[in-house]
Amino acid sequence: MHEAASRVWTFHRAGARRYVTFAEHLRRQPNVLTRLLLMAAAIIIAVPLAILAIFVTAVLLVFVAVFLLIHAVRGWLSRLWPSRDGRSNVRVIRRVE
Repeated sequence: MHEAASRVWTFHRAGARRYVTFAEHLRRQPNVLTRLLLMAAAIIIAVPLAILAIFVTAVLLVFVAVFLLIHAVRGWLSRLWPSRDGRSNVRVIRRVE
C-alpha cells in the first residue's frame, strides 16, 4: 500500500519523486472524491433510517407485548371475580329441543 499513512509517493516525468499528501493524491484520481461523497451521503442517510427502523420495531414489539399481557390478565381476573352486573363468566349450554 502506501509508505506512510498521510503521504503517497508520486513520480514526475523527469523521474524525480516527491511526497504528496493523501488529499492531493485523492484529488488527482478520477471519480474518487465523487465516490467518497456518495458513500458519505449514503451513510448519513442510511444510519438514521436504520436507527429509526430499530426504534419503531422495538416500540411495536412493546405494544404487542403489553396488549397480550393486558388481555391475559383480563381473562385471568374474569375467572376469579364475576362481572359487576351479576353475570358470571360461565358458558351456559342450552338444550336443543
